[in-house]
Amino acid sequence: MENIVHASILIEQNWRYGTTRQPKLLKGHDDHVITCLEFCGARVVSGSDDNTLKVWSVVTGKCLRTLVGHTGGVWSSQMAGYIVISGSTDRTLKVWNADTGQCIHTLYGHTSTVRCMHLYNNKVVSGSRDATLRVWDIDTGQCLHVLMGHVAAVRCVQYDGRRVVSGAYDYMVKVWDPESESCLHTLQGHTNRVYSLQVCGQTSYLSTDDRLQMT
Repeated sequence: MENIVHASILIEQNWRYGTTRQPKLLKGHDDHVITCLEFCGARVVSGSDDNTLKVWSVVTGKCLRTLVGHTGGVWSSQMAGYIVISGSTDRTLKVWNADTGQCIHTLYGHTSTVRCMHLYNNKVVSGSRDATLRVWDIDTGQCLHVLMGHVAAVRCVQYDGRRVVSGAYDYMVKVWDPESESCLHTLQGHTNRVYSLQVCGQTSYLSTDDRLQMT
């Protein structure tokens, strides 16, 4: 919590007193919607409903490469180092090498749009409109676990290597033990869809249509 407060203070100070620079405009997805964005080091990866992802240099503002392979819009992504993970309306996840543009793995299993994901080391947890979550090994492309319990689309997920926390359109947040594929807790109280969440230690911050809640 202290880190969040410190970062907020720095952002406000820079906003009020920092020197302004001409922003770089990254153009490449044409008139399509940019649905997700990841930032890592000197690179930005953008996903779009044009079925592609683009890798950009934050130094030059130029598009370094375009990741082509999905047959539906890209709606979620994660990035760590040179590895990019993307989720699409084509119901797959893809693992990419951002340096070469190569698709390393295509992960099959979901039966609807992959709407969210969270990467931790060599594992990524994906949430889908099929109401399930899946835990994948990005080195092998293998699906390790399937988490079932939500009754509507999974919209957000966090994973710390030990526990999975998910929020869904069923107004509920669930805490999972992925190894046993069991739901440890169901957090109820929201009266609308859970769109986002952030886990910080033992605390979850949840955002929905109706309110912001801390649990």
